[in-house]
Amino acid sequence: MEITNLTEFYDDNRAQFAVMLMDAGPNLVDPRGRLLPRSYDTLGLYTTFIFQKPDPDIAPPLSTPVLEDGCSNHDEANWQGTDWREDEKNGKTDSDLGLGKITEQKGILGPGPAELRFREAL
Repeated sequence: MEITNLTEFYDDNRAQFAVMLMDAGPNLVDPRGRLLPRSYDTLGLYTTFIFQKPDPDIAPPLSTPVLEDGCSNHDEANWQGTDWREDEKNGKTDSDLGLGKITEQKGILGPGPAELRFREAL
């Protein structure tokens, strides 16, 4: 949709916009729902950002990926792994694992600068 004349567009769609503009403030429309002259700037900004034409050079937004299996029934019983309560019963805790030496810990970017690393594992 291309808007060539803002006042004609408003007049054509007054039923949709009048309530919204009256709720926005009494300074935009008169009691009959007609635009006041000072409302043109506000509506001009609104139409600039809301009704702008899409730029064909810009890539479309990313969409949510579709699940491969097609099954939307994900039951908790089918989840892999153990319950944290079971780990505690078996005597395993996260503190047993430890962090090891900081120099051996490397993420995808490496261990980072030496001055920003902790001297010992927490």
